[in-house]
Amino acid sequence: MTDAVIENFKPKPELQTALKRLAEGPKEVMKLSPDLIIQLHDNYIKEYGGEYGIRDLNLFESVCTAPYQEYFGEVLYPTVFDKAAKYITDFANYQIFVDGNKRTGLVVAEVFLEFNGYTMNLTPEQYYNLTMDIAEHKIDETKIADFIKENALFYDGYSLGEEHEEYEYDI
Repeated sequence: MTDAVIENFKPKPELQTALKRLAEGPKEVMKLSPDLIIQLHDNYIKEYGGEYGIRDLNLFESVCTAPYQEYFGEVLYPTVFDKAAKYITDFANYQIFVDGNKRTGLVVAEVFLEFNGYTMNLTPEQYYNLTMDIAEHKIDETKIADFIKENALFYDGYSLGEEHEEYEYDI
């Protein structure tokens, strides 16, 4: 590229928005409530079959808050991708619900990412392979977070903040 071409380069609006967001630094992460997580689980059980119910309420509450943990002031899961991976692995590994734990982990991670400005860009085959790799312990949280980061798309035009609080969940 010549210097003239580089000087006249203007990124597309989507890229400008993404770069601006990166330059501004992280915003407050939108958290999912335990009630919403139960609604998401129950919706998937209703749609795809299985048994309703939580095996251990204390463990459920722990898994719901785990992505936001800090240790001596250090955030253990600093990115939204780390937090999404934590949701996926904890629901799959701890078997919180009577049925549908892997599906719940994936849908909770997806909704969490959407609330925080990202959308998953996976084919059904990629979802299946990811689920099976998690179930068979072939992939750890770090690799899951990397996989999500590589396959998540940032999107603009979705207002966070007040809209999140006012959103009604008809699931």
